[in-house]
Amino acid sequence: MLALLLLAALSSFTTSDHVTLHYETLGHGDPVVILSGGPGFAVGYMKPVADVVARHHEAVMFEQRGTGRSAVPDYDSLTFDSAIADLDALREDLKVKKLTIVGHSWGGMLAMLYAQAHPDRVERIVLIDSGGLSIAFMESFGKNLAARATAEDLDTAAYWRDPERRKANPRHAAIEALRAKTPAYFYDRSKGLAFGKELQDDGYDPRTFAALGKSFDKYDVREGMKKLDVPVLIIHGRNDPLIAGEELHAGIPGSKLVWIEKAGHFPWLEQPAAFRNAIEPFLRVQRGLVQ
Repeated sequence: MLALLLLAALSSFTTSDHVTLHYETLGHGDPVVILSGGPGFAVGYMKPVADVVARHHEAVMFEQRGTGRSAVPDYDSLTFDSAIADLDALREDLKVKKLTIVGHSWGGMLAMLYAQAHPDRVERIVLIDSGGLSIAFMESFGKNLAARATAEDLDTAAYWRDPERRKANPRHAAIEALRAKTPAYFYDRSKGLAFGKELQDDGYDPRTFAALGKSFDKYDVREGMKKLDVPVLIIHGRNDPLIAGEELHAGIPGSKLVWIEKAGHFPWLEQPAAFRNAIEPFLRVQRGLVQ
């Protein structure tokens, strides 16, 4: 039965500005939209999260504009407004009045941007190691990553950030630089190295990051989250170099914060049982479901 639940179906729709966006669904039941981080990461790395969600719901792995198969001819079309509009277009394609969203890292930030713009179109939100309520979190995030990296990590990242290498093959250079930094995101360095080995050139598009990064200095959802009146679960690895769990919990009234011990930025990979125990009960309350 479980094997049948996890069979994937591919879907797509076209936005009002003629961009075709893709998504993959697994399981059955109320849809739960899964948003990847970056910006620029293809959603495939969140397949283990989708597998957990699909046990009791339809997991919708959304390929955001500029990621995966959702290619764009013009990266200037990538803005916070377009990301919010794309998510609302997905809601319409799913034929639901409100979205339940599970967002990781940047995906959590996008979930909050959407909720701020359309609070009446949100059912509930799960923020997994999300960025904070404003861009202020980035300063400590960068310092923490650098402090955790080995000298070899830093040298390798610098090697692949060389302008000539980036010019020769931008996506490959970007992935190699990310691969060097990956262990710093994890509590267990060996798991970080294993995750880094799985990264592929088509799994991340630096042009997407650069395009959306232009708007990061304007990112601020403090007022919107203060007024938000929907259930919000914050799941945060205790050892994540991105420190935002307490800030999110304090700034989102009624939110629930669950710390995952001995886990970094990808808690479902380091502590899968604890992650599942945190997210499943929260989602199963949806539409009257109980454990």
